[in-house]
Amino acid sequence: ILLVDDEHFRLESLQRGLKIIGHKVFAASNATEAVGHLRSCVAPIDVIITDFTTSFAANSEMIQAIGERYCRIPILMMTNTRKACHESHPLWSWCAGIIEKPFELDQLVRLIESVDESAPIAR
Repeated sequence: ILLVDDEHFRLESLQRGLKIIGHKVFAASNATEAVGHLRSCVAPIDVIITDFTTSFAANSEMIQAIGERYCRIPILMMTNTRKACHESHPLWSWCAGIIEKPFELDQLVRLIESVDESAPIAR
């Protein structure tokens, strides 16, 4: 899992929680770090989880770059606003799932587990 969030506390707590239950988690505090990690990563990334508001312009570029270059990696989006507010935004077409904040770790885990990499990801 590649976890991208500019809020250090959430990044650290999600990383810790996901590791405790057995996931290998790489953390990035911004889009530049995330793309850099993908370029240099030797371990496969099964899913990317990012925050909708993490430096929005850079995040949009990151998601588009990931979608174009690493199109088989599902992207899950965390948001603190209602889904309907953003579903018309082109960025959502790159996402395999959305989770609204606040959420419990088990909700995120269920979303991660629901992503089926063998199925085509709508782009």
